[in-house]
Amino acid sequence: MLDMRMFRENAEVLRADHDKRKMPQDNIDEVIRLDNAWKQASYDSDQLRKSRNEAARGIAAAKKSGDSEAVKKIMEEVSSIGSKIEELSKVSEDFLKQRDTIRMRVPNLLHESVPVGEDDQKNTLHSLHGQKKDLDFEPKNHNDIIETNGWVDLARAAKITGSRFYFL
Repeated sequence: MLDMRMFRENAEVLRADHDKRKMPQDNIDEVIRLDNAWKQASYDSDQLRKSRNEAARGIAAAKKSGDSEAVKKIMEEVSSIGSKIEELSKVSEDFLKQRDTIRMRVPNLLHESVPVGEDDQKNTLHSLHGQKKDLDFEPKNHNDIIETNGWVDLARAAKITGSRFYFL
């Protein structure tokens, strides 16, 4: 998962990377929007806590002066502020969860050396390591071996995982 600083400070780099991949940039914009909403909700919550603390100090002063009416009024105010803080904390937490869920869908950045292709079928071979073995038989791939031996039901696996995923 990419660091939030990347979204906040280098959103253009992420957008350029998505352009290379021919991906929509909606997720980037949504992460930035949710991050701003989370920051605002957190700030508002902190300001309410500050107000509650100031009001709580007023309770002590009102008790010293013996004004029970003022104490009762301030206590109601503190209670009201507390419920607002609780609501804002939930909203803030929801923004944070949504932001991080979408942020997990944003892929890592491509290396500069990665060629831009139309799709994954037009990818180029970058490097090859080792020697290719000469076999005196035609090798089978994993799918053929497990299907021949009855180790897995590939039709069911395809239903579960979807296309282009292995189920071993």
